[in-house]
Amino acid sequence: MIDIDKWPLPAGADLFQSPEHVVEAAIYALLPEAFHDVECWWQLSASAGFATDVLKTHIFFWLSEPASNKHIKDVLKQLGVVVDYALFNAAQPHYVAAPIIIGGHDPLPHRTGWVKGSASSVILPAVKPKAARSYATAPSVQNIPRDVEGCLARLGDGEGLKGFHVPLRSATWQYAARQSR
Repeated sequence: MIDIDKWPLPAGADLFQSPEHVVEAAIYALLPEAFHDVECWWQLSASAGFATDVLKTHIFFWLSEPASNKHIKDVLKQLGVVVDYALFNAAQPHYVAAPIIIGGHDPLPHRTGWVKGSASSVILPAVKPKAARSYATAPSVQNIPRDVEGCLARLGDGEGLKGFHVPLRSATWQYAARQSR
């Protein structure tokens, strides 16, 4: 399942009249080629139709072979896909119920459907291995002071300063190293 949330609808897109065309446009705009022209089932989110000019949908694809949540997430991140990655966690609930509307009506006449494609499943590309990282030459660890005070002196924004994350982490490590002796 791919969760697309708050995708701005293109000009002329009509979620009321032809949601399947809007979903198909989102697939081509947001997902990599491996997902194009692949049959899928879609379901508009319970909040879809209440927020104007955005698409909120769940799109269900069949994969050509089993894949772990981590593998799917790694592939999508590697390809630069911007979706809700929280779904690729075995403990994450996937809310797919239709909205319960009290005292009104559903603004969308139908919330589910199929996008037909020439392929029945997605063939995920292999995950490219990450380049080995050399910590000895990484810019974040070069010339780090060997005491807490020196690390904290580099705290902040501006010339010669290193932001907040690296100095605080370095100071913490220096403190921990001194305490373990």
